Amino acid sequence: SVLEYLRMVEERDEQRLAEMERIGFDPPTFISNVITNFLSDAFRFGVFHADLHPANLLILKDNVVGYVDFGIVGHLTPEARQKQIDLSMAYARGRTDDIFAAFLGVSTFTDEVDLAGFRKELERRSRQWYREPAIGGIPHLSRSLTSAMFDLLALCRGYGLLVDREMIKYIRSLILADGLVSRLAPHLDLAPQIRTVCEDFYGQQARSRIFSRGAALSFLADLSGWLLAGPGRMLHTLERFERRQVRLRTRSAPSTDS
Repeated sequence: SVLEYLRMVEERDEQRLAEMERIGFDPPTFISNVITNFLSDAFRFGVFHADLHPANLLILKDNVVGYVDFGIVGHLTPEARQKQIDLSMAYARGRTDDIFAAFLGVSTFTDEVDLAGFRKELERRSRQWYREPAIGGIPHLSRSLTSAMFDLLALCRGYGLLVDREMIKYIRSLILADGLVSRLAPHLDLAPQIRTVCEDFYGQQARSRIFSRGAALSFLADLSGWLLAGPGRMLHTLERFERRQVRLRTRSAPSTDS
């Protein structure tokens, strides 16, 4: 387990650590797999292991992650999944406006809510979370994800926002995963990895819409029109499509799976 490995490190058990190295254990790769698995499970299926402490994670061959003890499992509705993806992407990109909008989406308001105050303080605190990027670049984290989440939760409490209950397990699991980062791979920057997982999921959503039943029927209608107009026109259209001078007309059917 990861707990046993951490004990090896603390006790400076060189023999066992050398054995771990021989079998190819690489802490940054392993913890990256933990983060990718967690986010992918939450985004794709709305179900995730919500107790990611070191005793519940097993180190398997090729840095594969084994999971035990599913006594605490988080569930997200399709709507909550989308909100969480948007929030994760906003945080990874470092855009205060997007973080503000996304966090409002996962919160309810008390009678004493002060959105202007929340927005102003978020702007101030978020400057401490990121390193300044190169011109035109994307910022990288300068503080841990845990620090940012605690800041956000403290702001919510202070300015009259209540985080949705189903989000609490998700945030707790993120904090636990971030704790593993600090112990196993302290120099690992989570922002690029979170962006990659979010972008992959956005891509899957786009592909599912493009290849939905409605889009397929629209493509068949286009194909029928080309065939009736003759093979010359069809070949000319496909050539233009290959050159990206024209796009296939698609209409997305309502999706039944978020």
